[in-house]
Amino acid sequence: MPATYDITGHLFSVQPLATCSKDLRDRAGGPEKPVPVPSMQFGSEAVHLYFPGTGIRGTLRRAARDVLRARESARCGNPKPFSLDQHYLLTLGGIKGVAEANRASVAVEAAWRERNPLLSLFGAGDAGVLGFVEGRLSVGNAICDKPCEPVVFSGARTDDLYRDKAQLAYLSDEDLDSLVARSQGNRSRAALQRQLKDLEGALKRNRGDVEKAEGLRAQIAE
Repeated sequence: MPATYDITGHLFSVQPLATCSKDLRDRAGGPEKPVPVPSMQFGSEAVHLYFPGTGIRGTLRRAARDVLRARESARCGNPKPFSLDQHYLLTLGGIKGVAEANRASVAVEAAWRERNPLLSLFGAGDAGVLGFVEGRLSVGNAICDKPCEPVVFSGARTDDLYRDKAQLAYLSDEDLDSLVARSQGNRSRAALQRQLKDLEGALKRNRGDVEKAEGLRAQIAE
């Protein structure tokens, strides 16, 4: 049977930490409220802030990716051993698609995990033909020892490669072009989605005007 390791320790922050899941923001935040800070209460005691395990897990994953990339670069003599898609797969685990997973892949999952220990440890939302693969690493929340009040300030979620531009040095020129093309495509899609929403709103307001409504439907279809 595989061994299980239980590691317990303390984290000491050397700079401000901020995190908020989409679920928490939807429940406790809102357009007119600041982004909430995760907290929990033990019985009748004061509130304790905590940093979710998912954020710790992501930091560990990126550190492991950097070690793997350095080892692979030294092994093959290529300073840019990973493609753009491989970078995202090792960093984020991929994105679960809507297509039905190939259930026959369970027969090769053990071999897949042995070939790629990093993805076996952290899991993947979409690992090619395997689809979703559960990670072996379980990371708990980092809970403050003592009650404390949060300091709320603004922040922004960004793409990993745009936030840490040092990672771009490890991509080929072709992958950099692909990254820019994807980013520009995302912006164009967002602009079209906004335009479509405006047209649908105009259609609702002008349903009584047959001629105008037909023109709006044609624009929406286009």
